Amino acid sequence: RTVVLRKLGRNSIGGVGAATLKPGLAYAYFKGESVSNAPDLDDPMAWAGGSYTFSLKRQGVTDTIAIPEDVARSQFALRFSGYLVVPQSGHYRFFANADDECRIHIDDELVVNNHGRKVLPDLGMMELYGDVPLSNGLHRIRIDYHQMHRAYGLDVQWQGPGIPKQPIPTANLMH
Repeated sequence: RTVVLRKLGRNSIGGVGAATLKPGLAYAYFKGESVSNAPDLDDPMAWAGGSYTFSLKRQGVTDTIAIPEDVARSQFALRFSGYLVVPQSGHYRFFANADDECRIHIDDELVVNNHGRKVLPDLGMMELYGDVPLSNGLHRIRIDYHQMHRAYGLDVQWQGPGIPKQPIPTANLMH
């Protein structure tokens, strides 16, 4: 199932030089530690059984937006952050195909909100997308992924002027 969320307009970030940046995105891996009894549906870590407390377990740099092989397969979260190198001004579409939840922010604005999978049965992977016009240059990107129980998966892609739908290449991810 595919759903359009909203459109935003963004100019590139001034004052950040690509020469000072390094390839890849920074990532943080969080493990779920405990759960409350009352769900809070406005909390991004909320779940039908309550709200999980997450603790930071590891940070690093990655060249792909993917779930690391060595993380726990339930009750965890990942955050990828850095800069997106946009090669040409124009209309871009970002896709989040996830089980359980994924949010994509560009320049601190929510572009894709694949959130709200709060009850069983597990519906599997669900792809949503959002559109944003971007100028060429650097743009902040943040991707938040949450996995609670059972099946899991994450696939983030983009398409834009002259770019078919594909995973965001490492050359376009900086930190």
